[in-house]
Amino acid sequence: GIPSYWRSRNVVDKAPLPIKAIIRAISDSPPEGILVLEHYGGKIRQRPADATAFPHRNHDWVVTLTGFGFSNPGAREAVKTWINKSTVDLEEILLGASYLNYDCGTPELSFGGNLRRLRSIKRRYDPENFWQCNINIPPESDCEDESDERSPIAETKTTEKSEIPPNLPQSLLASTESQQ
Repeated sequence: GIPSYWRSRNVVDKAPLPIKAIIRAISDSPPEGILVLEHYGGKIRQRPADATAFPHRNHDWVVTLTGFGFSNPGAREAVKTWINKSTVDLEEILLGASYLNYDCGTPELSFGGNLRRLRSIKRRYDPENFWQCNINIPPESDCEDESDERSPIAETKTTEKSEIPPNLPQSLLASTESQQ
């Protein structure tokens, strides 16, 4: 794939955009850097936060800082430095989560109050944690206890790609088998 580095975060609901900081971020961007402002609204707000996995339906904007296609060895570091500095400059309006396709945060931040329900679903359909890319939702365990000090996120099991979970729904099994 194309080498890339990015950070994407929701903007605090109803926060005024700091135009000067955004213009400074754009001005300071290396040639490979891109700042994207995406507006939420309309249909995305019409569903309750717990209707799907994505709970962040009440934010007006998402800010994405990215860089890709690095043309020289120093470009990646320049992009990372620019993204880190721009994030600090914009941090007064940024939250810890983002749109799930862009997000690289924790499951707790990404799924919010929906995480417990999603872990229960994961336990039913993927108890061995076969699908664990991007923001992994570890399956709920039998012995999970609210007082348990261990993070359930850290207890994910690595599964060999050739292993297919035995309780996989048939509709998904057909598409999985065709890829092997």
